[in-house]
Amino acid sequence: KWEDRRPLFRTPELVITGYLVNVGAQVAYNVVMHVTYYQGNVATRKEVIMGTIPAFSWRSLDIHIPYTGSSITKVEVKISWVTPTGATTTISI
Repeated sequence: KWEDRRPLFRTPELVITGYLVNVGAQVAYNVVMHVTYYQGNVATRKEVIMGTIPAFSWRSLDIHIPYTGSSITKVEVKISWVTPTGATTTISI
């Protein structure tokens, strides 16, 4: 879930909360969350390093990305990781 928080006397921030779950039987190495947020037609990309997620486990998400300018109109998130065989996998969520 994402939320555009624009407090009165602080810097606006994009907040992403929820869970990232590895439902597979293999460890996910070098997990990276690729976040693209849009302010109208302008896209900004950020990477959030999640590290290693063991098989059949999860990570709680509470990510705060400060930004400036107009309100966020759209958010896209992709997750990439490296398998034990060295292959890189990417999915959109």
